[in-house]
Amino acid sequence: MAAAFNVSSSTLSPSSGQQPFLNYTPFEDKRDEDLAKVEIGILGTVFALALLGNVAVLSVLLWRRKKVTRMYFFIFHLSLSDLVVAFFNIFPQMVWDITWRFQGNDLGCKIVKFLQVFALYLSTWVLVMMAIDRYQAICQPLNAYNWRAKRCTMMIAYAWILSGLCSLPQIFIFSQMEIMEGSGVYDCWATFIEPWGSKAYGKLNI
Repeated sequence: MAAAFNVSSSTLSPSSGQQPFLNYTPFEDKRDEDLAKVEIGILGTVFALALLGNVAVLSVLLWRRKKVTRMYFFIFHLSLSDLVVAFFNIFPQMVWDITWRFQGNDLGCKIVKFLQVFALYLSTWVLVMMAIDRYQAICQPLNAYNWRAKRCTMMIAYAWILSGLCSLPQIFIFSQMEIMEGSGVYDCWATFIEPWGSKAYGKLNI
């Protein structure tokens, strides 16, 4: 993976009749391995806890499926969305840290970055829908007394649709590109319209 530029001694020799590259800094594709190991360890721990915790919650809810309430319904889908975060956000990032550079083509780059943000939006939007449902249950108890499965399913569907729409910019922002011209090293990087693109992206993903 490592790549570097080597300048021969004849190039820098005064007898060659060429001016030396006074401002030249060779490109070295390296990183802090100790820090990378810490990051990988933390991501692996979070992934394992998310997997075990949410599988346990889903198992309990499925075991009690005959006594499903609105709250159980939303908790079920919240656990599913958290598993989506584990598999499509945390796990790809952990693999990415292991390989360091993105191992895939341009299409794979766009898909991975889309799914990473989609997973986070999905978990958030499911929480929003759960909050709306709790608000109606508390402030409008007579209207919300009867549980309507179709209505709750539509709310979850809205969460998925909104998550997809919010994640669409990732497809256009990220691509597989050379990290430095002439380096021969490629990674999945973002390209913004300056000067406002990066600022808008940062505010959108706070």
